[in-house]
Amino acid sequence: MTEYSQAEIDAIKRIGNGPIEDYEKRRKFASEKISMMTALYVQNKIKNATIKIGANPERSASDLIYEGLLEGWCWQSANTLGVLFNDSDTISRGKLDLNSGNYPHSWIEFGHRDQDFVFDPALSILSKKEKYYELLSAEKKQEISAAMARKTLISLIGDSKEPICIKPINDLADPFFRMDSEVEAHIKGNKVKKIKAHFYYDD
Repeated sequence: MTEYSQAEIDAIKRIGNGPIEDYEKRRKFASEKISMMTALYVQNKIKNATIKIGANPERSASDLIYEGLLEGWCWQSANTLGVLFNDSDTISRGKLDLNSGNYPHSWIEFGHRDQDFVFDPALSILSKKEKYYELLSAEKKQEISAAMARKTLISLIGDSKEPICIKPINDLADPFFRMDSEVEAHIKGNKVKKIKAHFYYDD
């Protein structure tokens, strides 16, 4: 297993700079005890993912999560990173009770060591699923299996050696709902070994 610095481990474990204004919710997420094994598990899943936002330089997904820079890119970040998880894990879509309002949102749900977790790259959260749903009153409207998202991505890429453009689709059940990004991936068998995404700002 790849070794990570303590700073990298802390980055994936902690609440980042996402748009959670409620101090008590932030405190409860920040104080949650997540095992180092689970944190490292997520780090290893996303270690070969890089993202470019607008005209900004391409950076590792981990760095962007650490700095809270995926705020506002929930659909794109969950879609991009979700294909790196196990077949039965899901890209989930719905609403959160966030900052006194219903907040349309997307996150990743995964199992590890007989427990269910949520990894929310846009809000920089790694949490036990039960706690995430409780603190943010999460209401799931749709879920796409990582296997289905990965299969769709592989079919879109085909034999192309160049990045492909995935246009935004406003169907919540589509594997790449609201993606509007350029994606390049290294595929081996039916696995995505490396992924690079360029998120576009709306015109």
